[in-house]
Amino acid sequence: FGSSHFLSSSSPRRPFLRIGARAGEMAAAGAEVPASPNIDCVGDFSEGDELHRRVPAEMWTVTSGDLRHLRRLVCEAIGRGELRPTARDPFDVGDRWTGPSIYTVTEQLIKPVTAQAGGMSWALMRHPRGAR
Repeated sequence: FGSSHFLSSSSPRRPFLRIGARAGEMAAAGAEVPASPNIDCVGDFSEGDELHRRVPAEMWTVTSGDLRHLRRLVCEAIGRGELRPTARDPFDVGDRWTGPSIYTVTEQLIKPVTAQAGGMSWALMRHPRGAR
């Protein structure tokens, strides 16, 4: 996932294309959060903490569209060799039906992406104002 790959839902809001913008700025602008999993999982997570305090827990959700988007991201990452089998999950990169375990997806894709976005959950990264 290079910097040209952005996570945006199928909502009518415009995608936010400013690389390096933080979730708080993006939520204020009514935009989605860009992300690239090729990052280190360290940094300031105050943005994520703030979103988790501000948005009611019942609005921390992902939609079926978000899950379809995640599946596309997983397939693309496998195709580029960025999501790889491990000793714990020796999935077949050619098997598009079974694919990697959610553990592998979480460790190699979700955690790095959400860390870069500010440390919030995947749900709040996709919907900084929450979703119903």
